Amino acid sequence: QLLLEMGCEYFKLDFGILLKTEDKNFKVVAIQHQDRAAKVGKFHNTSTIESIVSGTIIDLSSSLKAYNLTHLKKTLSSSKSISFTKWEDSDHDGTRNHPYDLSNPVFIVQAYLGMRVMVGEQVYGVLCFQSFLPRQHSFREADQKLLTLMTQWVGGEIERQQSQIALKQQYHRTLLLKEITEEIRQSLDTQRIFQSTVDRLGQAFGVSRCVIYAYSEQPIQQIPCVIEYLSTHAKS
Repeated sequence: QLLLEMGCEYFKLDFGILLKTEDKNFKVVAIQHQDRAAKVGKFHNTSTIESIVSGTIIDLSSSLKAYNLTHLKKTLSSSKSISFTKWEDSDHDGTRNHPYDLSNPVFIVQAYLGMRVMVGEQVYGVLCFQSFLPRQHSFREADQKLLTLMTQWVGGEIERQQSQIALKQQYHRTLLLKEITEEIRQSLDTQRIFQSTVDRLGQAFGVSRCVIYAYSEQPIQQIPCVIEYLSTHAKS
């Protein structure tokens, strides 16, 4: 959030946003609005902008058609930053239409500076800063370099968090296997071992039911239930 606030101030743009790609959608991870956000005639809707919060889903398949969000699409497919200081000078598939349907206005993006975020070798999403009014001056090389450093830092921080989560999951799996192994060593009661195993697995994975089946071919093929774990409100 502080990074977005700093970017808005430094680039002199109205809002900054970190977007994560999820299938054909963008998910808003974080967004920072500037109090100085300009009202642009009848086409600007402040309440709509303020309604965009962390967790908001933007459907690219429909939004690209309705609002022509080609600048976001281009940012995703480019290894370099994408920018324009007024919409008329941007590369928007050869059209001169505004990026938003003015008959059903959301907000007008006139100036834009964005770059995709990489986590390892994977595209995570987009970090971008936008404005409702054209920018008087072109973005400098220093602006582009600062945005590159921002995206690298964000990507590195996300990768670090993902590594921590993976490490915790691995630790819990190792601990679970150790507990099950110790249970097996301490008892010769097969039924008790099976019950302890499904109980621990069911609780560890947070599922409502965990079952061990046996397979036999004689006299006919069948897979009877040997033991099961049920959560408090689950039914067998």
